[in-house]
Amino acid sequence: MQAKHKAGLISWLGGLFALVMTTGVQAATEESINAVHEIYVSYYGRPGDPAGVAFWSQVLDDNNGRLDLIINDFGTSAEYTERFGSLSTEALISNLYLQMFGREAEAAGAKFWADGINAGQVTLAQAAIEIAGGAQGTDLSTLNNRAGVAKLFTNEVEAQNKAYTKANITEARDMILSVDSNTDVATFDIQSRFTAFALPSENIKSIPAPVSTSNSADLAVGAVRGIKKAIANLNTTNATNRSGLIANGFGSSPTGILLTTELCLAGSANLDFNADGTQVEFYFNECAYDGGYFNGGMAFESTVDQTAILMTFTDFVSYDFAADYSSLMDGLIYLYYSDDFNDSIMIYEGLSFADSTGDEYYIEYAEITCTNINNVDLTHCDFDEAEFVDSFTGETYYIEDDEVVQTGAGWEASATVYDTEWGYIVVETIEDLVLNCSNGSIGGGKITFEGAEGSTGTVELVSCDEFIVTINGQSTTYNWSDFAKSK
Repeated sequence: MQAKHKAGLISWLGGLFALVMTTGVQAATEESINAVHEIYVSYYGRPGDPAGVAFWSQVLDDNNGRLDLIINDFGTSAEYTERFGSLSTEALISNLYLQMFGREAEAAGAKFWADGINAGQVTLAQAAIEIAGGAQGTDLSTLNNRAGVAKLFTNEVEAQNKAYTKANITEARDMILSVDSNTDVATFDIQSRFTAFALPSENIKSIPAPVSTSNSADLAVGAVRGIKKAIANLNTTNATNRSGLIANGFGSSPTGILLTTELCLAGSANLDFNADGTQVEFYFNECAYDGGYFNGGMAFESTVDQTAILMTFTDFVSYDFAADYSSLMDGLIYLYYSDDFNDSIMIYEGLSFADSTGDEYYIEYAEITCTNINNVDLTHCDFDEAEFVDSFTGETYYIEDDEVVQTGAGWEASATVYDTEWGYIVVETIEDLVLNCSNGSIGGGKITFEGAEGSTGTVELVSCDEFIVTINGQSTTYNWSDFAKSK
């Protein structure tokens, strides 16, 4: 099946927004990379992920190494709020010392910084920079060693193409805490530590699932949920694209104000941006425009040349009147462009997504590649890799190679779906899928899935409650409620 299109990123003014790949267009300097590793250790107490390190080190390069321009964003991230948002100022200062130096803060020093933060004279992020910058002796050695080990870890994640997710943070943080001033970074056994974390590995993705009567129901559920996620991927990228249409004028003040005012007469769209247009914040309140509807918050931060952009969504609702489809998003999206703005990578990180078809997903990490975006006829976007926790089953799935086409009768889709227990199956629709169920299942259509040595099965979606799995000529009817995680 040929996908007619994968997402509408082309509409972003021929490529105003997009992302620089980790291997991408312009490698950051080693000095900036090392500084970002130190920030991750100081502020989060863990190694950075490859995409995050690449993004922030490039931003640091583009801003002449000014840490103050990026450090505050670390303090407003979803991870920071979740992990540290409930701590007192004194506890936050103490935590900084533990993460940087492996020791408690001196009483006088902790009081000095806490008083300054509570009085509004300095932010915690600024305090972190000052504390790290003033390190001496064993404190400096410990911080340097921890940043060095973090760099080894991040490089290994990228080299082995592992997935480094929220589930691994505790182990990764424990590894950093084990490093002190006497640690020899050059001989640090990163491989045994790395392997012990049991990070999701490419190995599972190289093993086809043997389809049999014992696992056909589980694989069928994974096939259906994977195809639903592929459809949600398309709708998510379309939703972010519609967001971009509103935001595409922010580069110049008059255009941005005019655009949001004229297109949101049925509501309001407040925006705030800095002089060079590299930062803009929107808040939509019942903002209707030309067939769409927005509500909630959305922020953009970009480099001056706009080859790298961070998008943050907060309770952001996008509704398409024509398609009768809505999406709700929270979390981060990184966009990277190539030098010629013709290819892009979009990375979702910590993104929660719910839509009007009843699906809810938490995406730890997902990567979309778009090629030939300056040529309308050749535009094509693929979710090269996506890991998501399915809210219905509670299972973690991986999908790749997904292609989706909306037809007059429903949806055609194909994807490779990885089940963490059995391996991978290749899934494709053979009858158009109908997404009309409030419980998040598919109410009509048929799909086929293939595993090891040509072993196959089919799933017929007979209603919102039941589906039929057929393998080796034998059919069995199942109820979706039997596979719900709350069961």
